[in-house]
Amino acid sequence: MLRGVAALLVVVVHAINVNDWRVAAGLDQPSIVGSFLSFNEYGASGVDLFFVISGFVMAMMLANNANRAIGDFAFDRLIRIAPPFWAASLAYGLLLMIAGRAILPSSIVASVTIIPLDPTHYTAPLLYIGWSLGFELIFYAIVGLTLIASPAHRTVMVASALLISITLASIAPPPAGLQSLLINAIFAEFLLGIACFAIWRRFAGQLTTMTARALTLTGIGLLILPAIFGVDFDAQYMAIIDGGASLARALTWGVPWAMVLTGLLLDSVRANHAFQPRLIHRIGDASYALYLVHPMIALASEVWVPKAVFDPDILILAVITVSVVCGMAAHRWIEAPMLRALRRKTSTVKQSQSLRA
Repeated sequence: MLRGVAALLVVVVHAINVNDWRVAAGLDQPSIVGSFLSFNEYGASGVDLFFVISGFVMAMMLANNANRAIGDFAFDRLIRIAPPFWAASLAYGLLLMIAGRAILPSSIVASVTIIPLDPTHYTAPLLYIGWSLGFELIFYAIVGLTLIASPAHRTVMVASALLISITLASIAPPPAGLQSLLINAIFAEFLLGIACFAIWRRFAGQLTTMTARALTLTGIGLLILPAIFGVDFDAQYMAIIDGGASLARALTWGVPWAMVLTGLLLDSVRANHAFQPRLIHRIGDASYALYLVHPMIALASEVWVPKAVFDPDILILAVITVSVVCGMAAHRWIEAPMLRALRRKTSTVKQSQSLRA
């Protein structure tokens, strides 16, 4: 569920950005939604929620898969993230060409590697939302490396590595580039997700429903405040890449989202008396496809929707609606079949190698 909320928040902020672009180009008037409180900035917190959820899911994996092979884990994470992103990047790049937008060769390289190669300079992938995947992949690498250690020590090792990165970034943030993705205070949000898992595992079934819901409502309340009054940091992604807003985001958005996630998990245990951990993997099944597809809808809306043909707020709603529909379709007809085929191919190769041995 929360993965879907996270993806939808990002879609909303980018739909509002469509109106911002069209206003600057003289194609539309400012929307009411775009000027309502600070919701445009607030929508960016969907990425922070994604990071918290990733921390929780990886902590759960470490706890429940003691014999997980590092190669299997690495391949599973890579095919889950990279092939859909590459396919979406290709489609987005074609749209950019048709729209006459400039394409930097360095952005093409960044689209392939996802994680930047230059230690001191950052170029976003063509599909700009790929910036967040760089942090995800580095976090997965940290988790994967701990699989060579004793299961009892893995979570502590991951948390320690994240703390080292957060501490170094707080002392002296490195220049934007590979270094800034390795040493960045935004990893505090993955650490918060790990803490969510630890709290859920320790207190599941022990706290009252009222306590769990109070935790959730407190988190929601803390999220509403910046939505009303705004934030004192830059919500653009480069402010995370260069480390300028990372810790502020983790405190302003990461902590409340962690409270909401923990409260909902504890409430689910109490309400159902039996919580299946695999349900967390079903939350927002199409969220990744939606995350990848919606920039294409936003770009098309910027460039090809005629001047003032819709009320600006109706256009924002249309961008959100079409993005959700296309995201769901992409998940069902492209992403899911692609992943099944890749995993089936891998399984066939492993079986063949086993028979030869």
